[in-house]
Amino acid sequence: MCGRFECDGEFSPSDMVNVLTLNGNEKMRWGIVNPTARAIIINVRIETANLKPMFAQSFQNRRCVIRCEGYYEWGAICKESDQTSLIPDDNELVGKQRYLFTPADSTHMFMAGIYELSLGAPRFAVLTTNPDHTIQPIHHRMPVLLTSSDIQPWLESGVVPPSPELKLKTV
Repeated sequence: MCGRFECDGEFSPSDMVNVLTLNGNEKMRWGIVNPTARAIIINVRIETANLKPMFAQSFQNRRCVIRCEGYYEWGAICKESDQTSLIPDDNELVGKQRYLFTPADSTHMFMAGIYELSLGAPRFAVLTTNPDHTIQPIHHRMPVLLTSSDIQPWLESGVVPPSPELKLKTV
């Protein structure tokens, strides 16, 4: 997943965002601080989150949900084909096409995340997974998506359901 999403405006890494935790709605900064790289981590692979020392405690005990209307990805545009694809073969890259992914049956979606206290404030990262058939031609990862009925099980026990199907809008 790339680093932007829509929720009553566009959010980028390091922005303050309302997220849902077991304690209710909380304002958190997007991006967990990586102390070894002096950078922030905005996305974490769900397949390895519980195995990596940096994320294991958060995955076990500090899960959150980010409500949004959609998220953005950028697909490569190649010189010779006008096709948008994840990997531009041998063609020369001439630009990127911005796509907004939104839910097929709702005006909003819920992304699974984890959070931690860092630099005295709560900070979160979005969990990602392998893409479904809609996203795969554009990007190799997508956020872990939840339905409204999945929120409580995710927050309480880390149950990860299959992602809801999305529709694609080109912006």
